[in-house]
Amino acid sequence: MLNRHRLNLFISSSKDAVIRVWNRETLALHCTLRGHEGPVNAIGLQASRVVSASGDGKMVLWDINSGKRLRTFEGHDRGLACIEFKVGYLFHILMCIILINYCHTG
Repeated sequence: MLNRHRLNLFISSSKDAVIRVWNRETLALHCTLRGHEGPVNAIGLQASRVVSASGDGKMVLWDINSGKRLRTFEGHDRGLACIEFKVGYLFHILMCIILINYCHTG
């Protein structure tokens, strides 16, 4: 995901539960964000803030300048698959649940 407000960074997330922030110009690793216990399925980016959604059912707000976790949002019984993050608005979790069997229940 490219950051439109800070064009020299981009962000990756993966099943290893780690978020990596990269320098777009040098391709060097800027920082690593650790704190999830499951795969990081979605990330949202605004200015210097990143919000991540994970299969562990948690959403985390990060500061990419410091690499620090600012807040953890808990309360979902199942994993999260997508998020929407806009500064000045509430966080919206688009009830996308990760369950392999979910689609097979009728």
